[in-house]
Amino acid sequence: MKKPKQLIFDFQINRKAGLRHFYFQSEELKSLFNLQNFSQLPQELLILGATGAGKSYLLQAYFNDATSIGMNIGYLPLKALLSANISSFEGYEDFELVLIDGIEMLSGSKELQTVLFNFLNNAFSSDCHVILTSSTTLPKLNFFADLYSRLTRMETHNLELLLNDNLARALIFISESYEISISEKEVDFLLKRYKRDLKSMMAALHSLDDLSASQKRKITVPLIKEFLDS
Repeated sequence: MKKPKQLIFDFQINRKAGLRHFYFQSEELKSLFNLQNFSQLPQELLILGATGAGKSYLLQAYFNDATSIGMNIGYLPLKALLSANISSFEGYEDFELVLIDGIEMLSGSKELQTVLFNFLNNAFSSDCHVILTSSTTLPKLNFFADLYSRLTRMETHNLELLLNDNLARALIFISESYEISISEKEVDFLLKRYKRDLKSMMAALHSLDDLSASQKRKITVPLIKEFLDS
């Protein structure tokens, strides 16, 4: 494998994201994303899940952890890439691994789908691993036949939306991983009064942590009320 070119796009990555903060709902997926098991990672992996299931966070966490140990890894969030009128993956096949987030963004564009299809062929020939995500199930993707067939042959895993008790458990796990001191009582109070998706709740946890630090107060129900009223 050649040393990849220096390919830099102005994509914002959550630098706080890390695999130790991600709440895996299955041991199988947790094992797949363990960097120590990289040699066992399928060369092509597809992650499906509804918006808010944590796909982008998972890829950014993997990117941060992998680059921190010196891996050559590329990250392509397609929504941002297309907004910047970037429609080429040239050179990315020289990375050890490329993370492509949001392939549903290519639905309806044969030209962009062809770019992805050609990249997958080049990556496979170069022994480059690829992890893709989609918020849309495969049958609902408007992709041309050869690309659709290629995707159906990939190892596929689903990220389920966290709901009710699972969401509460995830928030406790995540708060502990970030050393944010909040009890189950406060988490339950927040869940009943705030947006019940993981991305929004994680943002709320970090905002509460900042508020707690600035006011030198513990995260309690009164502090959460102040946050909600602000």
